[in-house]
Amino acid sequence: MSKAFSLLEVLIAMAIITIGLVAALNLIAFSLHSYKTSSQQIIDTNWVQGCLEAIRNQRDRGECCLGQNPYVATCTKNNITIKTYLYDWQ
Repeated sequence: MSKAFSLLEVLIAMAIITIGLVAALNLIAFSLHSYKTSSQQIIDTNWVQGCLEAIRNQRDRGECCLGQNPYVATCTKNNITIKTYLYDWQ
């Protein structure tokens, strides 16, 4: 029995290692993309929440929507407009 590896065994081992490395690199790329997307969603969610809180505070102080529909308010930043409908349930 020979203790050396045949060329076929080496090629099969290299193919298996290559497949494993490609899968690991794809997983890393997907993780980085998911991180970037989720961090932007968190930033956008916090901005919208702050905008709505500011609108509600203005409404509660009676400063909101002067001369406009008192139940519709908008908040704009970077060409993005949030329109919200304010209801007074009292």
